[in-house]
Amino acid sequence: MSKFITTCRVKDHNAIVECGQQIIDHAIDVPIIGEPPTVRTQRFMEALGKHLHRKHPMHAQLTMNMGAQFTGYLIAQSFRTEDPGLVAVQEQLRSHLFVMTRKNYITDEQIVETVAKLGATAEEGAPYIAAMKELRDALTETGKYAPQQQQPVVALST
Repeated sequence: MSKFITTCRVKDHNAIVECGQQIIDHAIDVPIIGEPPTVRTQRFMEALGKHLHRKHPMHAQLTMNMGAQFTGYLIAQSFRTEDPGLVAVQEQLRSHLFVMTRKNYITDEQIVETVAKLGATAEEGAPYIAAMKELRDALTETGKYAPQQQQPVVALST
């Protein structure tokens, strides 16, 4: 069985240099979402957590706090509520998780290049560029579609 390297990305207190600590182990078993992880996978995650607690205690605390908030989010999703505070907290966490987990980013330049590849002149392509930017912003919750009333969120420094 092959072994793989997992490297800590947490940056130092100046947010400049990554930790770089490496943990070498076999590939984890990919669990089905909602099912308990295997013992081996759980041990591996515990090893990563121990490193965070030992070397990056503030980051570990933020991670634990977000984990607790996410658990609350999942529980609260099972209910309808009229509580504006609960609704606001739910939306803030959902929005923050969306930003943290976004994989793809589309720049204005990429949109312009894509429309140009269609053979349109700058004038002909302008409405398509505007429509694509609007659609991108709606799907990524940026620009005028960004959440409006949000408390400051402490980002994990990875």
